[in-house]
Amino acid sequence: MQNIKYESIRLLIFDLDGTLVDSVNNITNSVNFVREKINHKSPIDIDRVIDFLNDDSNDKAKNLFGSSNETIEESRRAFVEYYLNHCTDNISFYEGIKEIIYTAHSKGVSLAIATNGSSIFAQKILKYLNSSDYFCAILGADMVTHSKPNPQMIYKAMQIADASKNQTIMIGDSSKDMQAALNAKCKAIYANWGYGKDSCGMPVATNPFEVMDILKWQ
Repeated sequence: MQNIKYESIRLLIFDLDGTLVDSVNNITNSVNFVREKINHKSPIDIDRVIDFLNDDSNDKAKNLFGSSNETIEESRRAFVEYYLNHCTDNISFYEGIKEIIYTAHSKGVSLAIATNGSSIFAQKILKYLNSSDYFCAILGADMVTHSKPNPQMIYKAMQIADASKNQTIMIGDSSKDMQAALNAKCKAIYANWGYGKDSCGMPVATNPFEVMDILKWQ
């Protein structure tokens, strides 16, 4: 368990999917569009998509889309196009996330996004939710050479926010988020309301309001 000095926090870095927003329905619909239209495969359910989101295997995309080596690039392109058009369908912040954002803003604490998805999706979702201006950095896997659990996105967010590792907390719902924080030697809070299964020994919040409790912001 980490010893968090709450008064010293200058930067909160959030994962996106399963941490700020519940996007798995839109992801699942997009995956099944690709499976049917490109690869002529039967649809998969949300639970299987969540399993894939937590999968670190090299063939993750092929398994997800049901693609072959010949159709994998076409499948990726089709997913990006479809999901970009549907990533804001019925989307909203988890209850309590707005309170974290507004409180952080009032305290002068910087906010950033570090998602293993494309930054294009994150930017569109946050713009739709009228919240993009609250974030000093919206970072995706397309903006770094190595995605989480590599700490590269965390380092980049800290540089933009001018925050040290001791002033930074990573908040995410997956072991990749927690491992990225460990690799960056910064603090972390595990979002137990999301899609992941392993807190890696980090402090656990069962809902966003408990993040406020951990930070002693309420």
